Amino acid sequence: MSLIFLNTFTKNAQLDFSKFADKISKCWLLTMGMVSLLYFSVELNLHFGDRYLNVSISSMLIITAILFILFLIITLVHFYFSSKNIRENIALRVELGDTSSSLAQLKSQINPHFLFNSLNSIYGIALAEKSPKTADGVQKLSEMMRFMLKENTQEKISLNKEIEYIHNYIDLQSLRLDTNKHVQLNVSIEQPCDGNISPMLLIPMIENAFKHGVSIDKPSFIGISLKCNEHYVSLNVKNSNHHKEKTAAEESGIGLENVRKRLELLYPEKHLFQVYENEETYEAFIKIELA
Repeated sequence: MSLIFLNTFTKNAQLDFSKFADKISKCWLLTMGMVSLLYFSVELNLHFGDRYLNVSISSMLIITAILFILFLIITLVHFYFSSKNIRENIALRVELGDTSSSLAQLKSQINPHFLFNSLNSIYGIALAEKSPKTADGVQKLSEMMRFMLKENTQEKISLNKEIEYIHNYIDLQSLRLDTNKHVQLNVSIEQPCDGNISPMLLIPMIENAFKHGVSIDKPSFIGISLKCNEHYVSLNVKNSNHHKEKTAAEESGIGLENVRKRLELLYPEKHLFQVYENEETYEAFIKIELA
């Protein structure tokens, strides 16, 4: 009986008393069935089959009541101690979870400080050695890291902050492409933009363009156009299509599929996401309603 109660009211190692009436009725039927089978088996064996030729209602009620009370007491005692152990285990897991979260939070506070201090040191060295491009690159990287650690954890951020991150990313990539005369880069980004947006929804297409649209020895181009108003933001990224050897993850389109799923979850029926590809060009278009 106790096991029936525990199995009924325990779910995923936790006590669950939802739909209490339904569960208690099932327990009642099962336990009464078990008690009845046991009782009638004992009765028949003790009286050799003649028990019901001379029925005594009072004695039957007394025996039944005693058996039921005995079973009920044993069941409740066992259920109490078993549920107590479950509650203690749950409390221990919660305590351990809180401790782990605190440790993770402390680690996340230590590591960024170390990285930012290191970047500041490199930035100072670059300025002392009169390397303005290196210093500018370190500064952009520091701002991007600060965005990833602070803004990227929020549900929504200002669209202007998202655009600021895009600017920093493009500027950092431009430093890498300064020596490559084969690359033509055109950027048109409207600013300021009102409204809020879920972070890191626009940048994947831009990252994809710099990663797959640039060749060292072949003519390449990247065109980025971002438009916005109080109702929507749209991003169009077009780049040359160099048929590089892709990894299995890139062949499966995990990056694009990730963007598509996020848009469906965050902006259902309030977005447009299209991709066009041919032998020479690759183009991606995203439009999101902000209201």
